[in-house]
Amino acid sequence: MKKLSLYVFLVLLFFPVKLYAKTFSWKDYSSNVKKMQIKSKKMQALLNEILLKISENCCEKNFQNQERLLQIEINMNTCLEEECHKKGFLFYKKKPQKLLVLEQVEEAKNLLLENSKLKYENEIQIKKKKRLEEEEVKRLEEEEVKRLEEEEVKRLEEEETSRLKEEAKLEKTLIKDQERTAEDDKKKSFHEAMERERTEKLKKIGITKRKNK
Repeated sequence: MKKLSLYVFLVLLFFPVKLYAKTFSWKDYSSNVKKMQIKSKKMQALLNEILLKISENCCEKNFQNQERLLQIEINMNTCLEEECHKKGFLFYKKKPQKLLVLEQVEEAKNLLLENSKLKYENEIQIKKKKRLEEEEVKRLEEEEVKRLEEEEVKRLEEEETSRLKEEAKLEKTLIKDQERTAEDDKKKSFHEAMERERTEKLKKIGITKRKNK
């Protein structure tokens, strides 16, 4: 039993070194092995929590890492379907599915945070756009009211001008009529005076003729 334990220890100690050579880090390797000892129920709950957040919050249309986050979602669902969360490893040659998914948990959290920030920025932009649209609508309404008021003022001015012109025309006509009447009266008076004068002359002439007889 002791020999078996020693063998496992040596394998854990030297196998990764041989495998990764320059890139191998015993600290990272031991951390990964420890990470994969997470209890099955805890990992399952963790994955379900992340999947729920992705389902509820993913993703904004302009979120550039949407494809990556959805790929992580697929990986997590595959892990649950294949029950990779139930498997444990003391050593590995290639990173197992369980470790890859566990590493993606933190990545998913960061991506969800990025998406949340983007969502907040989008909401601000939407509110700003809506405010600008409302201001534009208000401006157009004010311009329309102003235009209608100006048209009404112009219409009233035109009516007043037309009325004044008509009154001036009527007054001018009345003056002409009065002048014509005065002229007619003057002519009539002149003719009447001339007629009286002629009559008087005739009377005088008539009287003179009677006396001569």
